[in-house]
Amino acid sequence: MALKIAVMDGDINRCRNLCQWLEDHHYSGIAVHTLEQLQQCMAEHHCTAAIIDVESTGLHDRAVLTLARIHPGMHFLLISHRSYHPELKEALSYDVSACLTRPVDPDELLFWLESFENHLIPGEEA
Repeated sequence: MALKIAVMDGDINRCRNLCQWLEDHHYSGIAVHTLEQLQQCMAEHHCTAAIIDVESTGLHDRAVLTLARIHPGMHFLLISHRSYHPELKEALSYDVSACLTRPVDPDELLFWLESFENHLIPGEEA
């Protein structure tokens, strides 16, 4: 069964393209565009990971910390044009697996997704 990955991006076309790329690589990408949609998606679909575009969504530290507390074991990948995010300092220290720079390197993204897949507990839903 393919890993379910929530993709949160304020740019609908970019979000759709990333979800299609995930599907092409045998993952299930679920497009969301707001924090509320992400929370609903995570609850309904039991996603293994979330890929979040920082700039287009206005993501903040408290949102990531709250999501991580509600969904322990969830993997967070952030995408950004910037490499430094002081406003996400605590989340990056504790709850975010990686912050990928845009444009995203497909090999780096595959590395992280395969890492998440390899670290599933036997019997855990993908």
